Amino acid sequence: MAQKSSSLLFNEVLSNKIIQRKCLGIAKNYFTNAMKTNPQQVQFPQYPYIFSKTLSSLLPKGQSFRIPKLCNNGQVFHEIELGVMLKRGGRHHAKMSDWKEDIGGYFLLIDYTDFDEAKKAMINGLPYFKGKAQDGFLYLSDLIPVEAIDDPHQVELELKINDQVKQKDITGNMHFKIHEQLEYITRYMTLEAGDILMTGTPEGLGPVSEGDKLDATLTYKGKVLASISDVIQKER
Repeated sequence: MAQKSSSLLFNEVLSNKIIQRKCLGIAKNYFTNAMKTNPQQVQFPQYPYIFSKTLSSLLPKGQSFRIPKLCNNGQVFHEIELGVMLKRGGRHHAKMSDWKEDIGGYFLLIDYTDFDEAKKAMINGLPYFKGKAQDGFLYLSDLIPVEAIDDPHQVELELKINDQVKQKDITGNMHFKIHEQLEYITRYMTLEAGDILMTGTPEGLGPVSEGDKLDATLTYKGKVLASISDVIQKER
């Protein structure tokens, strides 16, 4: 097949014939343990903190996560999350009872972060995009049909490293619920069918090392609907 000319490719991008799916995440959205141990010190965000990853961050099916060679000190952190895929987009989502009609399905995901890059950027007041959007830094399970989860705020997330629980929480403990995230995001930008929303990670995120065995599960009403198992590798 002949390669498209650059001008044709650019025109297709501008005309939305090539749809560039968005992958948006919400930072600082769980405070369960902090509220138990020191509630007076908890400072809740006043609005959802949004960040993005590229879809080139997706880890190809069947591959293990590899800590990049360029990652200083190998400090890559794991973050388990409930993912949402939209089947219908738009602007100005309201907090209405029919918001679930825009959801095309759910999935379990691991959002990896180059901690050193992200920390360096945040200290300098800069975006931490490079720390989030590297190749292979987004591990998705298979899609869970929307009918399988009546209430996405009653999902249990659990992540183990070498059989030790590192992250565990119920999605009902999100500070900003899914419909609130959608309402806020669509004040500023159009969401489209196929866009992905990463709804936030529970407390307990931490580093992975070469050889670590990672096991993550998404459970609803006592039934495991999605799981991710991996042995962490290192790029050579």
